[in-house]
Parts: sequence; structure tokens; C-alpha cells
Amino acid sequence: MTEIRKINKLFNIDIKSVDEQKRQITFCFSDDQPDRQGEIVDQASWDVKNYMNNPLILWGHDPSENENVLGQGISLDLNNNGKSFITAQFDDAETNPKADIIFRQLVKRTLRCVSAGFINHTWDVQNDVPILKDNELLEVSVVAIPANPRAIALGLKEGSINRKDATWLMDSMRKEADLLETQLKEQITDTGENMDEVKSQLSALTDALGKVTETMTVLGEQNAAMAAKLETITFPVETDEEREAREAKEATDAKATEEAAKVAADEAAAKVETDKKAAEEAQAAADAKAAEEAAKPVEFDENAELTPELQAQIDADLEAAHSNQ
Repeated sequence: MTEIRKINKLFNIDIKSVDEQKRQITFCFSDDQPDRQGEIVDQASWDVKNYMNNPLILWGHDPSENENVLGQGISLDLNNNGKSFITAQFDDAETNPKADIIFRQLVKRTLRCVSAGFINHTWDVQNDVPILKDNELLEVSVVAIPANPRAIALGLKEGSINRKDATWLMDSMRKEADLLETQLKEQITDTGENMDEVKSQLSALTDALGKVTETMTVLGEQNAAMAAKLETITFPVETDEEREAREAKEATDAKATEEAAKVAADEAAAKVETDKKAAEEAQAAADAKAAEEAAKPVEFDENAELTPELQAQIDADLEAAHSNQ
């Protein structure tokens, strides 16, 4: 009796669309091209009934911890021009901080790989290529392999991820590589496939792990140097005497500012009053002078030419004199 076991197939993420507001990413999780094992996953015979009853999006095929459940698959688009797509709804930072980290890393393309976990029920061979058919989809996982260790290091340096998260991502890369190595070794035992090809793949995994270790070592050295530098920096601490002196000076300065403002206001009011009094005195003098001029008798020059205005004035004076008699 053939043992039924789960198969995990790696796939470089082909992102179709991103909605950052809704926290949704639509990406291809499988296609009909030969993979590294020389197999083709038939896209027309996916069995997704059980998966859609509990459409988990996982981190690293590990549902044992709540934080590894990144969200849910809300829709599937199977066998679309030889590709199968899933729209993943990621949890927010409040619900699951890890899901938020993975979502942001996918958007930035620091993480670039997805792995479909499924059970293969039937298979066929066409042109010496195994075709896996009637595959029962179990889960879809975002995985760190083949994430770029340098991209993670740069993310840590620029502050988009912290040291704890970078360490977690690197550790996940190691775990995923170990899982792939175990699966490849099982294929050697179960199928007796070409040893040279398997050794080549194992060598690639070993190189990837070596780069991860190297990057983590560099990060550790940088963080240690930064921590040592921070320890040498001293920040001035205000004593009670200094604080009291500062507060006293601030109070004195505030009082001086208040008094200066009051003096300025008083001077402005006094100037307004002075200007008003001067204007009134000038107006009174002008009125007195006008009255004085009006009270003076009109003197006539006998030799002056009699103008209509002067004649009118004479007539007015005569009429006034006649009225007083």
C-alpha cells in the first residue's frame, strides 16, 4: 500500500495585486511548469473542498503556534492560463504582529516565496515527466526560502524591521531549509531519483544556510558594536539644585516680561492722553483766534476800488446801523 504523505512545493511568488488598505495580496501559488524535482503539478485537477472549509495562510507550514497563522485565503482562481492564484487576507498588527511583519515584507519583496502543501492522489507520465494529478490542497504557506539575507540585513539597518524580527526571519529560513532537506532525502529513499541532482539541490540549500549564518554574524557584530557605543554615551542629568535654579530664573524672567509689558502699556496710554490734550488745546487756540478776528471792525480804504463784495458789506453795515437807531 502506497503511503499517503504531504508534499510541499516551493514557488517564487508572482504577485498579481496588492491592496494595502484591505491588507490583501493576490498571488500565484502554483503553475504547470516543471519544478526543481522535474515534476509538474496539474492545475486542472486541484481538490480544494476541504481547504476552503478552513483556508489558512500559514508561515512555514507550521500551524502549531497561533502567530504562524497569518490570515485566510478568501478566494481561489484555479488553472488561469496554467497558473493558480489565491487572494490572501492578512491579519492586522493588533491581531497578529507576525502577520503584519510578513505582509510588509511581501509588499517590499524581502520575502518572495510561497509553498503549497498538498496530498497527491494520482499521477501520470508524459514525455518522461511526472504529472501530479488530483492534488488535495491542505494549506498555503509563506516561507523564508529563498529570501534574500541581505535584504533582511538592509531592512534592519534602515529600521523597517527590528533586530528581534530579523532574527526570527533568519531562524525561519534555517527551519525551512531543514524541512526541504528532509523532504529531498525522503525522495531519495522513496523514489531513488537521480543522486547528482539531489546533491546539487542539497548543496544549494547548504550555501543558502551559510549565507544566512554569515549575515547573522555580521548583524550580531554590528549590534554589539552599537550597544558598546551607546554604553559610552552619557546624557546630562539635572540635579535638584540646577532644577530649582532653572525654575527660579524662568519665574524671574516671566515676571520681568510681565512688568515690561505693563510699563509699555502705561506709556502708550499716557502718550494717547497727552496727544489728545495737545489736540484739544490747539483747537481751542484756533477757535479763540477766529473769534478775535471776527470781532474786529472792518476798516475801509477810501481809495480802494469798490468791489461787489465790498459794496455788499457796506450795505450790510448801514442796514445794521439804521436798525439800531
